Amino acid sequence: MAAAQKAVELDPSDGQTHLVLGMAEAFHAKPEQALAEFEKAQSLAPNNADILLLISWSIPMLGQAQKAVELADRAVLLNHGYPDWYNQALRCAYFFGKQFEQSVKYAKLVKEPFALDYAYQAMSLAYLGKPEEAAKAADEVRRLDPQWIAEQYLSDTGGASDAEAELFVEGARKAGLAACVKTEALSKMPALIHVKSCDNERLKSAAG
Repeated sequence: MAAAQKAVELDPSDGQTHLVLGMAEAFHAKPEQALAEFEKAQSLAPNNADILLLISWSIPMLGQAQKAVELADRAVLLNHGYPDWYNQALRCAYFFGKQFEQSVKYAKLVKEPFALDYAYQAMSLAYLGKPEEAAKAADEVRRLDPQWIAEQYLSDTGGASDAEAELFVEGARKAGLAACVKTEALSKMPALIHVKSCDNERLKSAAG
């Protein structure tokens, strides 16, 4: 955060400095400040595909899923020969924009996929009503990261707005992935950013 703030101070007309500060603000759960920095970055570099796509990757968690899709579309138009990391940003933007076919497409294009890439595949396929394909992708998530939990992932990346958090967690449920942190593990995660449906799930489990 300090480095990004200093970069903006040194060169306030550079879109990339505002982008990085926005990403830092988002990670530290400061959505209003993050969105303001992203707006500045976009206005200063409206044709920089990398900057547009990195904004697109960040703003779904801040409740701007539709704008993320628009920026993702523009970034691809600006950079047809994009590098592999674009695929990870695109599968995220299209997932939260509920364009699940597109999310699956780009998740499958990732050359060296992580557990999260398979998680996006599994969740998108589950939403598309393809349980067998979703189950295969979910198996890959568990193989690569047996401890993967949707709620914990969201928390570790700074949390998400309610609608996007619920879309992500419900996708995990539909795909047969671990959606919520177990009650007994909460004491070890004092900084966990809770998802509302997970809290309800834990309450029902405790009551029943």
